[in-house]
Amino acid sequence: MQKGVFSGLPRLSMINVTAKRGSNTESKTYETMRTPPGKPQAIRNLSVFCKNESALWIKWQAPYPPTGNVSFYNITLKDEISKPIKISDLEQYFLTSLEDDPEDNQITQQFEAIPKEGLKKCDCGRLPENFPKNRYKNTIAYDDTRVVLEYNDEEGDYINANYVNGYDTPKAFIATQAPLPTTVQDFWLMICQENVTTIVMLTEVRENGIVKCEQYWPDFPSTCRFGKFLIENVSTKNFPDYIERNLQYITWPDRGVPLCLQAFTSFMKQIEDIHTVPMVVHCNAGCGRTGTLILCDIILKMANHENQVDFPEILRRIRNARIGLVSTVDQYIFAHRVVLEYLFGQDFSIPINEKFESNVDKAVNLKAMNLLVQHLAKAIDQYQRTMFKLHHKLTDEEKAKNRFSQILPGHSQVFLPLTVKNSSNYINAVSVDCYRYPRKFILTQQPMPNTVEDFWTLILEYEIDTIVSLNEIVQDDQSCPRFWPTRKERRWSFGDSNDSMEVTFLNRTTEDSHDTIRVKVSDVKEESKKKIVNIINMKNWKRESLVPANVKDLILVWKRVMKSSNQIIVSCYDGATASGLFAALAYLLEKMNIDHNCDVFSAVKTVRQAGGESMIFIFEGFKNVLREYSAGIRVPSGS
Repeated sequence: MQKGVFSGLPRLSMINVTAKRGSNTESKTYETMRTPPGKPQAIRNLSVFCKNESALWIKWQAPYPPTGNVSFYNITLKDEISKPIKISDLEQYFLTSLEDDPEDNQITQQFEAIPKEGLKKCDCGRLPENFPKNRYKNTIAYDDTRVVLEYNDEEGDYINANYVNGYDTPKAFIATQAPLPTTVQDFWLMICQENVTTIVMLTEVRENGIVKCEQYWPDFPSTCRFGKFLIENVSTKNFPDYIERNLQYITWPDRGVPLCLQAFTSFMKQIEDIHTVPMVVHCNAGCGRTGTLILCDIILKMANHENQVDFPEILRRIRNARIGLVSTVDQYIFAHRVVLEYLFGQDFSIPINEKFESNVDKAVNLKAMNLLVQHLAKAIDQYQRTMFKLHHKLTDEEKAKNRFSQILPGHSQVFLPLTVKNSSNYINAVSVDCYRYPRKFILTQQPMPNTVEDFWTLILEYEIDTIVSLNEIVQDDQSCPRFWPTRKERRWSFGDSNDSMEVTFLNRTTEDSHDTIRVKVSDVKEESKKKIVNIINMKNWKRESLVPANVKDLILVWKRVMKSSNQIIVSCYDGATASGLFAALAYLLEKMNIDHNCDVFSAVKTVRQAGGESMIFIFEGFKNVLREYSAGIRVPSGS
């Protein structure tokens, strides 16, 4: 930390600083911290970006006589923030930049060097009559770029929204917060005033039970009134990751990133096709997710026009327009991945038409599969460099809960609740997306003797009503026992009398492909905490086989279990090979039914990214399954 005290300076709320190195000068206004009377004022986290010259001059401009002291903390001198990268070098630059410590690599340093806030005045949004219009007290619209409402005499001209310039278009975007109950009318006034025809919504109305956005539109097909505005919903189209009425992306967690890169890239292409100026973009606060989308859009246009990209420079520009755009380093890294996918991603999908069956044979031949594996390995390498493998180092007790030491959960790890009796929340399980349903599946190993109780705790806590057990349970193998009671045993109990859980056998039905065992799992202490669970126990899928003896059985089980609206447990011997194939198959078949194309690459990539180290055999397993499924597929009319 550097600290310097400059005497004889005016005590002002805003001070103009001119930083100079040689002939390169940059002048900005910084806001000082409020300090008690008689104490020196302070400016913190001042970053000066100049060329490599020898001397730094800080010149003060103030209209008042010099009095008092001003202290500087964390003064850092940086080279120019601009970092242009040729498109041909972008992929290697991204991988090289992430080789160091995930918390201290080149991309992370770039992100942290660019100020998020405090760059400009926000006086209007801090006025007493306007402050309640801000969803968050630390996210206020900058004065010089804010959208000024006209003809709004009763409510004033303030709305928490800022113009953001596009690549070559002034005011291409309006970045704003999600409307509050008291600001919906102002929101629609802004839409009409600015002639907005496209609204991109990157949040859900409720996330994790918390209201993130006031619903400012009526359900289809109806109308509703907000003040003087009558809003009619004339069309709503539901897609797996977004809803098209105002383009609402629904699988992007707050302060996080979407799990499925391809889905968001497709969403960006949809935006590109309809982009009109200005486009309103909002999430919850109008910062993180909003800024990430705007950053991606500008960078992609830069790539198209200049054959190069400059992430830090564009981030600096958009943050100069609105406070806090792109909130986390994960979002900044995700923007890089989106651009890479957009520029270099290949489309391996096969259209479902009259030639589909013959195309499947071409797609699953050795050469095609090897190409898919190569691209998958590259994509996973990019992805895994951005993610931590595990949240903590495993204890000896936790290591003993893994059947194979090399098959461990990744960033999509599922956790058990912590209890007084159990100090660890570890279980070898990951959540995986299906095409329409985020985190639809939980992939895990068939329980070991020391993890059966953990397994049923998982069922109860996550309100699971369907378990798919894929591999045959060998009767003589004590390391992988049957994990449910039979009619003869009737009931299993876990824990002591004060904290016990029971699993009770109800009935069993038998079909050619599988048995269905119905059980009730309940918490003895909490009578309301109970669940009826169907265990789909597949027959004839040996541990050493990539697919079951009859691949039709796998498709039948998929059709059966997808009727459940809850999360589904998918278990196999190692928790990865058969389970990974099933989850990828479910993603693929659902996408085929909705989009009428077969995209093996996206299906496998989605499952593989979730974690589990040995899902590399999924491609091989698809060969037989796709050949079987394609024979009876219905070609959509008009194909």
